[in-house]
Amino acid sequence: MHDELVPSRLSRFPKLGVFPVDRIGSKDVEVKRRIEEYSKRSLTYEGDIINALLGLLKLFEQEHQIRHVWGLPYPVQDPCRVKYGSITRLRKAAFVDALCWKLRSPSTRRKSFPSWSWTGWRGAIHWPSSFGVEAHLGIPATDWGPSAYEISNPDFSIRLETTHGALIDWALCESHHDDAIEYRDSDEYHDDAKLGRFMHMTCYISSIYSLTSTSKAKSCVETQSALDNPVYINVDIRLVEQLPDGQDLYALHMPWNGDSRFIIIRNVEEYWERVGTGRILQFTAAIGGRAPMDRVKKTWTKIRLG
Repeated sequence: MHDELVPSRLSRFPKLGVFPVDRIGSKDVEVKRRIEEYSKRSLTYEGDIINALLGLLKLFEQEHQIRHVWGLPYPVQDPCRVKYGSITRLRKAAFVDALCWKLRSPSTRRKSFPSWSWTGWRGAIHWPSSFGVEAHLGIPATDWGPSAYEISNPDFSIRLETTHGALIDWALCESHHDDAIEYRDSDEYHDDAKLGRFMHMTCYISSIYSLTSTSKAKSCVETQSALDNPVYINVDIRLVEQLPDGQDLYALHMPWNGDSRFIIIRNVEEYWERVGTGRILQFTAAIGGRAPMDRVKKTWTKIRLG
């Protein structure tokens, strides 16, 4: 019998009330569609935002080897592309891409959940396709070759903080996923193995400016320029909540070449908070043969994102 004639175990899973509105899914990327549907629901107890989804996430892990950190999915392995880089590198790339979810309209925070996860905000979310490609689980790529994983800053790092304040490197956490990832109260796991809501990143950031042109304020980032006066590039930003005027905002850049997207963050005393997403507008003319996103003035720094 041909493989394509054998229905997936997930596809045959019965509908569970009003969620999911369609079948569970037969492809790894459909985990994002199910999470998007789930995010539209209203919960009686907001603390159950992850717990109520764990059964579905477990099914995707069993069927498609999909794991998650605070509801952000990433593939354990992608056989068609593993030859282009290490497994850990691909998983981290997919996880960072999952950070680029968007709220469909401004909302409010769930303070006990991380701001960098959709679980930290009330309201419906969605994941735009990476470079228009959605054949697999969101690993950014303009093609399926090695250039898709040309990391522009190889020292980019992610460390996850436990509830006791210990830091776990992404690679170590991922290799001990079953021991480290646990959100429910359970006697099966020691407290020091549970992840808290903070993530430590070593990355590039840029200040976002609001400039007035023709009586209309535009968001911009500064570029590297030999000119005496600063040169700016327009950016398109989408905030997850209405922020006070004068709020200092920063762009946290994606770690691979050729990606115009960024996460918008702000400093809230002891940590940073994710408050939106944005992108560098591609129609800005290149100067000196360099694409707009390659000319942005950036600062290499460490942040604690909560």
